[in-house]
Amino acid sequence: MRFETLEKDIVRNKELFDKEFSNEIKLVKNNLDRQMEILDLYLKVVVYDPYAISEKHTNMSLGVIYKNLLSIYAALKLTEQGLYGSARMIFRNIYEGLVISKTVAIKKSDIMLAKWENGEDINLRMEVFRSIKTPNSEALKEYWGILCSYNHATTYSQQVGLEYEDGRNEIAFNVACLEILLDMNYHVLNSYVANKSIQYYAEFMADTRGKGSFSTMKKGIRSQIRVMRKIFNKTPRRIVIDFSRKWTFKK
Repeated sequence: MRFETLEKDIVRNKELFDKEFSNEIKLVKNNLDRQMEILDLYLKVVVYDPYAISEKHTNMSLGVIYKNLLSIYAALKLTEQGLYGSARMIFRNIYEGLVISKTVAIKKSDIMLAKWENGEDINLRMEVFRSIKTPNSEALKEYWGILCSYNHATTYSQQVGLEYEDGRNEIAFNVACLEILLDMNYHVLNSYVANKSIQYYAEFMADTRGKGSFSTMKKGIRSQIRVMRKIFNKTPRRIVIDFSRKWTFKK
């Protein structure tokens, strides 16, 4: 296997991917753009507006969302080249960041927030999933288990070839994961990153910058997410619905 051969395979894969998944690519890219616009407003409000009141977890949440959007972009670029195995190494990081960010925002956990800021490990099984009272979601735990299997050196991780036809189903699975993670990412961005104070000044900034109304921007994202959810079969739909539900925790 030569480098030149791999390069040719990647070019061919990109051409076939663009043709087969054109609608999905357009949807993912547009949703990514819209979330970036919302995030950009929140960041500018937090940094520059002296009247906006942040919470302890705000900086953490903004950082998680920003990194996730970059990671989703990177995973998309790898997937469209047929490098679905390498893209999957990124998915777990995105998912765990969202689960932890939502948990910190709801529980107002100074301990978990400090662990995150200090770069310490947070055990999702023990510190999050086992403490969730509702929803009692096996789908969320099973999805995490699948993503974990791609990160470890197991028979499920990485890939052994670059032929598009051989990896077509794996590539389709990656596209579904990108849509799932974008759905989850917007849920956290919309519900747990910015409090009412930050959203108020973000709406004012959107109007003054001529970006259109803040509510219209969010309505556009929700419309895209509804389209993605219609494409999902039962399992991914259950994952995003359970993730987007109100979480309560055991005391």
